[in-house]
Amino acid sequence: MLRIQVLGSYKHLLRAVRTSFANDPLARERATLRAREVTRSRVSEADEVKVKEYILHAEQATAFIRQNVVQVEVSEEGKKMELKLNENQKQSLRENENQHIYVEPPAPSRRRRKGESKS
Repeated sequence: MLRIQVLGSYKHLLRAVRTSFANDPLARERATLRAREVTRSRVSEADEVKVKEYILHAEQATAFIRQNVVQVEVSEEGKKMELKLNENQKQSLRENENQHIYVEPPAPSRRRRKGESKS
């Protein structure tokens, strides 16, 4: 039963990588190789508790990739960028449409301007 969960979480991770990095072959290849490396390094693990932790980690990585990795397409002129959102990301934006993100403005610079004296 645990083997099926491991294989399923690995398959979901690879699918998330493939769809999220569809237009970026280099990033897709690197993410796929990393997923394979990590999975293969853990293949001989016999401790059921650790295997369950690994499954949870793979599921969290999959969710992170699906929700947070965004591809940007740059126009030929290089002047315009377009976000390529997947359906999960579009849904999250719709759900959070009324929430405003507040970002603190940068603190004023403490550098003296020309002609300003030390006080």
